Amino acid sequence: YEVAPLHAKATGYVIKVPVDVGDVIRGPRENEPGTLLCELQVPELKEERAQKTAAVAQANAEVLQSDASVKVAEAAVRSADAKVAEAKAAIEREESLYVRWQSEFERVSLLAESGAVTKKVADETRAQRDAADAGRKEVAARVVSVEAQQREAVADLEKARADAVASRSRLAVAEADERRVATMLDYTLIRAPFDGVMVERNVHTGHLVQAGA
Repeated sequence: YEVAPLHAKATGYVIKVPVDVGDVIRGPRENEPGTLLCELQVPELKEERAQKTAAVAQANAEVLQSDASVKVAEAAVRSADAKVAEAKAAIEREESLYVRWQSEFERVSLLAESGAVTKKVADETRAQRDAADAGRKEVAARVVSVEAQQREAVADLEKARADAVASRSRLAVAEADERRVATMLDYTLIRAPFDGVMVERNVHTGHLVQAGA
């Protein structure tokens, strides 16, 4: 009840015509394609498929690399956070030490003025106070430094995450390109659209078939 003239969607050379006029053919089933009627050879499509497959592999490698970079950046942020916490704890310790020696210096200075202790003791106490003051200033500078490292680590993490998103986008594009070429390769296999009988054959092995012909 139906007649379908079959055309090629890809341009190529006929390399196989496994059916002839009068042959009974079957259309596609649930998990089985229709009978193969004609196969075309399109070398440039095969080369393009190989190229797209390689591009997908490269994009996958870039995704793995970017994911690893994110993990490294996250570790760097955690390390920077720990250094900041450690430096801030040191500030409290050095500040307490400075307050202690400042108080001691004031007490010893009064004793030295009254002659209860020697000037040497007062000088030693001042030296301890000055050392504690230098220590707290050093720790404060270290806090500024590690906080700068922390901000840099956070910025690197954000960049690594953005790179990971970009690499996944490139992978999606590469996979889409590969699927497109795979679809074009499927067009080199001309199959029966429904059950029936071959009633006409216009091509033979070696013929050049144009798209749409």
